Amino acid sequence: MKHILFLSLSLLLLVSCSSPVSSIEGNIEKVEEDHLKIDCSEVVNRDKKEGEAVDSKGYFCLVDITEDTVLMNANGDEVKKNDLRTGQHVEITLLKEKNIGESIESRKVTAKEIKSR
Repeated sequence: MKHILFLSLSLLLLVSCSSPVSSIEGNIEKVEEDHLKIDCSEVVNRDKKEGEAVDSKGYFCLVDITEDTVLMNANGDEVKKNDLRTGQHVEITLLKEKNIGESIESRKVTAKEIKSR
């Protein structure tokens, strides 16, 4: 019973250490019909403490683009999805805050706004 309580408290502590985000940014790895694949390694590793080992592997987020997603360039002018290119740096405002981490499911998000640089 003590082990179960210890494990439960440890899990709660781990979950509460991560902070949800409302936006992410990174380089586009791939443009698909209804989503982008972007490098989001920085946000995945955001809660690592100084001196703590950071994975050398990269993490990608799948960013859904809906008909309500606003796409714009650095000047704030509206653009089309076809204007987004692989390698381009984008800032993405999420539809809902999300705790993005190492799990694939946590890295699936929906964009409210995408601004390219």
